[in-house]
Amino acid sequence: MSSKTAVVFTATGEQGSSVVGSLLKAGWKVIALTRSFESESAKALKAKGAELAKADLNDPESYKPALKGADAAFVNADFWAIYGANKGDGEAAAKGETQQAKNAIQACVDAGIGHIVYSTLDGGLGAKHWDSKQAVSKWAVAHNLPVTNLYMTFYFSNITRAGLVTPKDDGSGSFVLGIPAPDGTVVPGVAPEQTGLWVEKILSSPGEYKGKDVHACSDVLSIADMAKTLSALSGKDVQPLHLPLEVFNSDGLKAKLGEELWDQWDLFVKRDLKRDPKASRALVQGSWDFQEWAAQNAQLKKVLGY
Repeated sequence: MSSKTAVVFTATGEQGSSVVGSLLKAGWKVIALTRSFESESAKALKAKGAELAKADLNDPESYKPALKGADAAFVNADFWAIYGANKGDGEAAAKGETQQAKNAIQACVDAGIGHIVYSTLDGGLGAKHWDSKQAVSKWAVAHNLPVTNLYMTFYFSNITRAGLVTPKDDGSGSFVLGIPAPDGTVVPGVAPEQTGLWVEKILSSPGEYKGKDVHACSDVLSIADMAKTLSALSGKDVQPLHLPLEVFNSDGLKAKLGEELWDQWDLFVKRDLKRDPKASRALVQGSWDFQEWAAQNAQLKKVLGY
């Protein structure tokens, strides 16, 4: 059990709330940074034992007092919130997210925090919200900061958040897994609800992981195999979109999805992202593969009736 203190940025999000829960379970004192104490998510974190502190990622002065005396921090910034606020301007969102994360990490370093875990993604693959995170990782490495770059990947929960499993409208009782890419597209994935497992592992062994890269990936499977997994779990017929590559590459689909989402699926279609789920799961015991994630997901259970 630890007697140390960790500060968690964006604590009410999927990743942040998982980190808070895992660190509390491991005996850490946790300061959860949030914009509002009144949200149900913030109240839930407080009920678990976290200390709440207000923070605005656009205003470093708002969270600097909460960093004093802390031993570790988890930093994550939200591209999509900035993207929405800027009416889908990917360049502005990338620039804003990069600055938010750099400010947060630098404030942690200035406060004497000895180990920072940063939630990041690979760069150079064509998606701005991946490049924006990678820019921060490169900056941290270049300045020899006490940062572990935790590389995430596709979130399984994107399927439920975006409502991608829906009944067919032909009355057949079948369902569609509406991921907008060809069936054979291979997707490395992870449950963001379990981010805390990796973060707790990293922070429990700073000598091993500080200044290193860690990859969080618990499964790699095709969209067709995701649909088969959901069929096997539910006993219902679940089909992928059967989207031809030429349709995926069409201007019409690009316009429908928007540049940023299409770019993300394009990097998976091109198989530019490499992950080793066996190595990742060996590092963190109990991380869910896709079947395990789907088996316990309340929203999927409700939609598919299992």
